[in-house]
Order: sequence, then structure tokens, then C-alpha cells
Amino acid sequence: MKKQLLGTTTLVAAGLLMGQGAYAAEPMSLSTGGYLQSAFTMADDDETAGVGATIHDNTISTEGEIQFTATGELDNGISVRARIEYEAVPNPNNSVDERYVRFSGGFGSFTMGNDDAAHYAMAYAAPSGSWQMGINSPTFAIPAVGTNAITSYTTNYLGTGGDGGKIIYFTPRMSGFQLGASYQPDGANESGGASTRTPDNGAGALETILTVGANYTGAFNEASIAVSVGYVTGDLEAQNAASTAKDFEAMTSGVNVSMSGFTIGGAVVMSNGGSQKAARTSWEIGANYSTGPWTVGANYLDISQGAAGGTGNDTLDAWMVSGQYNLGPGVDLFGGVKHYDFDDGANAAAAENSVLIGALGTSIYF
Repeated sequence: MKKQLLGTTTLVAAGLLMGQGAYAAEPMSLSTGGYLQSAFTMADDDETAGVGATIHDNTISTEGEIQFTATGELDNGISVRARIEYEAVPNPNNSVDERYVRFSGGFGSFTMGNDDAAHYAMAYAAPSGSWQMGINSPTFAIPAVGTNAITSYTTNYLGTGGDGGKIIYFTPRMSGFQLGASYQPDGANESGGASTRTPDNGAGALETILTVGANYTGAFNEASIAVSVGYVTGDLEAQNAASTAKDFEAMTSGVNVSMSGFTIGGAVVMSNGGSQKAARTSWEIGANYSTGPWTVGANYLDISQGAAGGTGNDTLDAWMVSGQYNLGPGVDLFGGVKHYDFDDGANAAAAENSVLIGALGTSIYF
């Protein structure tokens, strides 16, 4: 049934692109862009066994991308976009990030390649003063977690499958509403080269990841609102005899309300963790205020994650106060302070940490 649906989608897409006058009146145009971010981080960890005792308190980190985007329009009005992103900081596994081809028109948009899943691209999260060091999916000021089930990348996004190869469709936005769906054959993040076919039946790995999302944006008097919901399901490829892995299932929802420079909002994610006794619930609330070049905000994050072996839930409570100042076109200065408190379901010292982290950095966009 799934193969029949995919075949139908391919035929529809082909019908939209073929026919009289389906050649571009002008060649594709190429543009380049990117960003580079740097930050100085100071941390004060609990120096318990396995957590915080063997890492530097002060670090300087960088992150960035070089982005190539080709755009054009066919004679039939369909817009074409191709994009390749190269990591500015080399990755031993993959130096290329998102890469995809997209066709857009009155029918919405079709994307094929390595890009974010539909539910992820449509999700709204809690606002913050500085997303670069946020407690939700931080780029900088990463905490030490030891053996805690909650990883140092303390995310409240549902990013299942990452930038793995997929097909994505978004409807046009109508009366503020938009729908999206994506299909990813293999759960490996950013997997597959030009001629690579990924292994099947990997123990604990996911395949056939299907996602759906919807969001709404609108304005009422002087206030604007944005709401999103998303759902993800993935099939387990294979299971070892001793494994507790199972098919993955999760949902997410978020809301933002803005008025007079203030934005408040929050988001929640619930999943079964893809394993027995590994259910995860996370939620975040936040608010920020923007005036002129300044943005300041505060956030709170709570995560509960089932621990391996069924020894109870590992938990995280975190707060952050942060801000950002625009020095000029494409140049931002950001900074803030945040606190993480990791607790272990079995009270293991190697999986618990209380850490205060401060950071100051710059973001350059070009």
C-alpha cells in the first residue's frame, strides 16, 4: 500500500513538471550565504564522579555554515530551488548538512533530499532572548550529563530522523492554516551518498518514518498567534533477542502569542522513546521582549526520561535568562546565564549534575 501511495505521488509531481513550456526562460541563478558564530563559555559543575570533574570550566566554541542556493522559475510558473549547506566546522562523519531540491507553485511545495521533516519545520517553540545558547537545543553552553538518560543536547524539538533523506510536501497556506507531511525510508541521520543504499534490518534502527504537521498563524486586534501540532511514527527494522526497542511514536504541540513587543509561548513533546520503559515528556515555557536592537527573555525547561533498566525516570529542570543586541546588519551580540539540574532515577552520582553556565558570543550572517 505504501509503495502504491509513493508511486502515485511521483506521477502527480511528474505531471506538474512536464508538458508544454516546462523549460526555464532564464538559467538558474546561484547565491551564496552563511553564518559563523563564536562564544566564550564559563561553567561551574558539581564535580561528582564522572560528571564535570574532567572537563574544562571555560571553553571557546564556534559553529557555522556556508550555504549555496540555486533558484529559478519555469515557463509554467513553477519555482525551483536547490540548496547545499557545508559545515564551517569539519565533521568527521559528514561535512555536508542539508541538501535538497524543491518545486513550488499553486499546489504547495514538494521537496526531495536531506532536509527537516514536515512536523519539525512547522513547529513553534517557546521564545527566548538568545536561541544560540538556549536551554532548548543549545548551540553553545552545553552541560555535562555523565550517564544520565537525558543527553547534553537538551532538546524540546521532535527531530526524529534528523536531516536524513526524505520526501516532503506542504500545502499552500489557506486562511492561516497549512498542512505538511514527510516520508523517510531510513532513520539514519544524513545517510546515503550519491550511490549508497543503506543497510536494512539494523537492530534497534528505524525505517519508514512518517510525519504529519499542521500550523496556524493569524492576528486578532493588536495580537498575533501561532499554533502548531505534529505527529511522528517510525517502524523498528529489527530487534535483538535481548533488546527492548520498539516502534517509535511521538507528538508535539506549541503556541506563541505576540503583542506590543512581547512574545510568550511554550511547547510540549511526548514520545515512547522507541523502547520499553523509555517514555519521554518534555515541556518549555518562555517569554521575550524586543525593542529596537535589543531582545531579552527568560525560559524554563522540564524533561522526564525513562532510564535504561527501568530504574525510574531521569529528570532535568533548567532555567535561563538571556539577551541579544544587534550591532548592525548581520552582526549580533548574545549572552546569558542558565542553570541545569540533572537527577538520576537510581540516584547514581555519575548521572547527576547541577551546573551554572554563562556565555557571551557573536553571530555573523552573510
